Amino acid sequence: MGGPEWGEKDHLLTLAYTVYVDGLNEMGFPINQSRHFDNDGYYEAETIQDHSLAAVEQFQKDNKVSSPGERVVVRYTRPPGKPLATFPADTKTNNQGNQPCKRDKNAEAVQE
Repeated sequence: MGGPEWGEKDHLLTLAYTVYVDGLNEMGFPINQSRHFDNDGYYEAETIQDHSLAAVEQFQKDNKVSSPGERVVVRYTRPPGKPLATFPADTKTNNQGNQPCKRDKNAEAVQE
């Protein structure tokens, strides 16, 4: 990792980042927090809609044949003239009047 152009500080920062990442679980929470017995019941799960992932899954469903080494990539195609609305702080509240994605399992909850 690194090379002759890397200094001591670069190596130490990389080591520190590796130690930090190794201390996280699959959800990005610190392991010593997420596995602590006093935290049982203090995590809640919910579903969210990841539109880039949905595009990949839909593409893979529609295009069963692929060549060896072929990868699916996602391109963000939102036109510059259509900026995103401000993301609401409470993601369950859809105060922009937008309709939830048809694939969203919690579509009713989003429309509250």
